Amino acid sequence: MMNGSRVMEGFVPDIDATVITKVLDAGGRIIGKTNCEHLCFGGTSWTNDTGPALNPHDKTRVSGGSSSGCAVAVCNGEVDVAIGADQGGSIRIPASWCGIVGLKPTWGLVPYTGAVAMEITVDHLGPMARNVYDCALFLEVMACYDNGLDPRQPRDLQVPKYTEYLKPTLWLRFLDDVFMIWDHSLDELNSFVKALNELHSSIKFTYEISTKHVSFLDVDLTKDTSNNICTNVHVKNTNIHQYLLYSSNHPKTCKDGIPYSQAKRYRRIISDDNQFAKSLDTLREFFKSRNYPDSVIDAAFNKMHNVTQDEALKYNNNSDQVDIVPFVTEYNPSLPNIASIIHKYWDLFKLSPNVSVQQLHSSRPVLAYKRGKNLKDFLVKSRYSAMPPTPISARSSKCYRPRCTHCSKIVETDEFVSSSNSSILLSEGFTGCDDDVQAVVRGAAETLGKVGAIVEDVSIPLHTHGIAIWQPIITDGAYRCMFTGNGVGHHYKGYYAESMMTKLSQGYKMDARHFSEPVKSAVLFAEYIEKNYGNRFYGRAQNLNMKLTQAYDDALSTYDVIVMPTLPFTAPLLPTSKSSITERLENAFGMFKNTAPFDSTGHPAITVNAGKSNGLPVGIMIIGKRFEDVKVLQSAYALEKLQDQN
Repeated sequence: MMNGSRVMEGFVPDIDATVITKVLDAGGRIIGKTNCEHLCFGGTSWTNDTGPALNPHDKTRVSGGSSSGCAVAVCNGEVDVAIGADQGGSIRIPASWCGIVGLKPTWGLVPYTGAVAMEITVDHLGPMARNVYDCALFLEVMACYDNGLDPRQPRDLQVPKYTEYLKPTLWLRFLDDVFMIWDHSLDELNSFVKALNELHSSIKFTYEISTKHVSFLDVDLTKDTSNNICTNVHVKNTNIHQYLLYSSNHPKTCKDGIPYSQAKRYRRIISDDNQFAKSLDTLREFFKSRNYPDSVIDAAFNKMHNVTQDEALKYNNNSDQVDIVPFVTEYNPSLPNIASIIHKYWDLFKLSPNVSVQQLHSSRPVLAYKRGKNLKDFLVKSRYSAMPPTPISARSSKCYRPRCTHCSKIVETDEFVSSSNSSILLSEGFTGCDDDVQAVVRGAAETLGKVGAIVEDVSIPLHTHGIAIWQPIITDGAYRCMFTGNGVGHHYKGYYAESMMTKLSQGYKMDARHFSEPVKSAVLFAEYIEKNYGNRFYGRAQNLNMKLTQAYDDALSTYDVIVMPTLPFTAPLLPTSKSSITERLENAFGMFKNTAPFDSTGHPAITVNAGKSNGLPVGIMIIGKRFEDVKVLQSAYALEKLQDQN
């Protein structure tokens, strides 16, 4: 491994990092290593000793770093997912500029054991993927408690199944088909459908247009030579006509009624009499294959032979049968024929002294059977078995079974709402961002508002100073951990990668002159601070970081997530040989204002593509409470789906 620098070239670790072991144990296949910035120091993509990582959307621009190669490989489809490291934005920066998804998890959620440390209080490993679902799935694999090897982790760490929270436990899906005869122009029809699709962002209509033939539900519609509409039965390829077997134990009246009901359905649909006769012949073969006797089929079909389509479509109000009494009993094939018994002895029942029997109408009752419980009813719960405590008019509701584990996750509502109910657009997160970036991110965030989420502008003034708080932590901390601590650091109980410490120690002594410009500037600055001021700025920054953490926590106690642009501008051009040292350092360090503060506070933060400006991706960053990575993923997933719909 190289870590982007020749100082580690040729090094073969004596152990796998814990995340690598987890990937292999889960059946993953590791197909290679990717470029990263020189010692992972910088947010650009041109300091790797083997060459730059070019932006897939514009080869003249940076892809972002330090996990630059990971983002490029994912974006190009060369890998499904990649593992990035993030100390100031190194997952989210390249993910944003390459237009993919990158998650910096809560600090300590993913074990860092075996990776080159930069500063123990800001080190994060996280997933990078082309979509939120893959990102969540990869996080399930990576996240775990590492049995005390990584001091960053809490001992009571619990890792949920993140993907199970991305999709609703219950979908109630309504498929409404509408048939119409359109007698206006095609342009007017397109305008009409467009207007329908703008009514609600989560409901979309599709349509099929034909001047000759349209299939609608179980009806085929065609126009004859006289422009009359003709109808026929539409049979899908998946329809195998699995009518009830005549040998089943269902009541005979039930089985005998099926051929008649199908013949009547055909008569109602088919407009041409000759076609109706042919269709009945085909239908007869289906019933014969299910062992229906010819006598049953003939009796049913003969009832419809002389019936016209108009007559079949008429509603028959059987007013002379209003006094019929329904008699319902549970069906059992071993019981005697109750219907014949009742009809035979009805006059005797009328002589009964029982008042309730005497009150029966003079007509004989119509017997109806209900199915008795079978083994399936005891093994499979296929319907609600309890009613809610109070009636509701919601379109999605709970089942209210006492032992149900899903009810707590279902919201009773008659509206579609996003997984995150409330989001804040952090005002300071937009300050200093290019106008086009602000517009794209605000537009993406407002799509959540269209489906019920509360989206409000809120100020957290301390966010403006977040980059200044992070700077001493990463500069002094990385100097002590990564350089004098040889990529592992000091003063904690956990695993120390000795072979890596040895390799870095040797490499620093032999090749320090070959450090990249961003690394040299950071080391020189840290040494200057160390000699003149000691480590008091590091201590002050960590103290202020507690206040910054509390400021975010206070906002997240009211809102589910914080939203802002991931980066202040789109991917800049690669520096050239004519670029000054100031321009090159600005290119390497000038994008951290929104990403870096959440490395020092440890809040989970994900970037998702919000859209493009002049052909270049713009990322939107979503931040949540520590160890509530689920909500961050849910919000990102909802936003991603809404973006796909639009």
